[in-house]
Amino acid sequence: MPCRYICDRAFCKIMKSNILIPALCSFLFLGFSNIAAQTAFSTTNDNLIKKADSLKLFYFKSTEPNGAIYQLQFFDVFPNSFTELCALYGRGENTSALLYYDAKNHIGLFNKLFVVNDTAYYKKMVRIAIGGQWAIDAVSYFQDGMHDRVVSDPDLTVYVLKDYSNILIKNFWHFYFDGPHPEASLATELQKIKDINSKMYRIIITSQQNAINTINNNH
Repeated sequence: MPCRYICDRAFCKIMKSNILIPALCSFLFLGFSNIAAQTAFSTTNDNLIKKADSLKLFYFKSTEPNGAIYQLQFFDVFPNSFTELCALYGRGENTSALLYYDAKNHIGLFNKLFVVNDTAYYKKMVRIAIGGQWAIDAVSYFQDGMHDRVVSDPDLTVYVLKDYSNILIKNFWHFYFDGPHPEASLATELQKIKDINSKMYRIIITSQQNAINTINNNH
């Protein structure tokens, strides 16, 4: 009997025994998953590069006379989440983000944008802050600007936050007080919120105390 015929019959037996099929499916699945992950990473990276280029362009244009229209465009492409803020402006242990060296200027512009509708601005600010953790440079620049905005308009801050769950509201105030000197961001500056929304004010007081306790426990 030809050797090829014997091998073909053996292969069919293995296939029918359901030994090879699961292994083959697993192999194919892992292969396709890896390709999908690489494609997603590449797409995300490409999008960040495009966004970084747009931010640099609109920032430059916004400094020119009649630059208000470019300030609006800058606002539109500015990060919409804490993760994206760090991906564009942050710094890791060994690498710097695409716009790390532009962080102070770019985030400084964002903090001082007054050509944007107030509600739209506060909604974006809150989205970025939720999930945030203090860090030097870019994050601290953003947090400083956020402090000023919250104190200057606590009514609008509460209005935007009330659409979020309690967990995310606590998350926002955690970031507000997060940092090496949480006692410096005195909750007394936010006393007005006590009259606007007493429940949220209690969250503020608790968040500040938790931040202070964390610092004390780490010393």
